[in-house]
Amino acid sequence: MADFLRYAGNLADLCSLQRRVFSTELGRSLLHPDLRDSVGAAPARHPAWAVLSAELAAADSFQTINAWELRTYMADVLLRDSDVMSMAHSLELRVPFIDRPFIEWLWAQPARFKTGGGRQKSALAAALRDILPEEIRQRPKRGFTLPFAVWMRRELKPFLDDMFATPSIARTGLLDAPAVQAFWQGFLQGRDDREWSRVWSLAMLIAFANRPRAR
Repeated sequence: MADFLRYAGNLADLCSLQRRVFSTELGRSLLHPDLRDSVGAAPARHPAWAVLSAELAAADSFQTINAWELRTYMADVLLRDSDVMSMAHSLELRVPFIDRPFIEWLWAQPARFKTGGGRQKSALAAALRDILPEEIRQRPKRGFTLPFAVWMRRELKPFLDDMFATPSIARTGLLDAPAVQAFWQGFLQGRDDREWSRVWSLAMLIAFANRPRAR
């Protein structure tokens, strides 16, 4: 919220900031002291910011939010995760609702068509009225989450302890070891399981920075 209030001047800025894992202040606090001043006070813009801002200049708010979700979170996270998990089990996954002609047609429809009566995907539910049983068609959306916080405090803890050891952090040349270790210990001792994504992102950054490299 602090980043929204401080750095968002329009809807495109809000959309570009909302999926960030770290706030600007937290991210800076975890960097090596020699790097903190080099990153600037404001957050770096999303790589797609300029292109999407230009393409969406005439779009309404609903379209702008949808476009950002389609081009960033869906493309970078949801579709990638779906492909990795399905291929890991030798499954061919198909996602028919992102068929390009269908998306192009849907894009041109007014927002009230997509959220009639304040209900998400109301047009889809109406189109399937004679196909799906009513108890399924009217069922509220159900998300799912993997128990990363549990795994990270149990099965994955030895790996994470290695990643957050002082020599491992120092080899990256990017991060402040005491700050990162305090963040890791706070996760282990805390009750807010939502912090898992930040801890995991730090561990992946360390693993990537310290990966063996061909000479």
